[in-house]
Amino acid sequence: FGKRSKEVKVPVIRFATWLEEHINQRKLPNANSFHGKPYRKPTVVMKIDIEGKEYDVLSDLITSGYLCGIDFIFGEFHAADSGYEFEKARKWLKGLIAVMENPGPHCPTRWQYLDDESHKTDGMPLPKPS
Repeated sequence: FGKRSKEVKVPVIRFATWLEEHINQRKLPNANSFHGKPYRKPTVVMKIDIEGKEYDVLSDLITSGYLCGIDFIFGEFHAADSGYEFEKARKWLKGLIAVMENPGPHCPTRWQYLDDESHKTDGMPLPKPS
């Protein structure tokens, strides 16, 4: 921590549980059309950029089976910030990316490494907490 840094405590949740409660349990229209337009199942897209916790969250999604409920994941990994020894993190990252890039024939999830920070300069305000 630098001179200006201050510790901030944030609440932690299990993301797999959140997916089950808020995404998998949602009620979808039971029709061929929705408001007069052809209906197709919604796509679940996730950005992951959580400063080293990607290892924990993605590993849990893989082992719990919830990874396959996400259609597309994009983001980045933070090996140096992960809390793991660097060499161990590098090997873990290689294996994790291999699984993310080829999750299997019955899992629709696709992964793309993408470090997109354009939201910082797009001029749009962040949503306010409710």
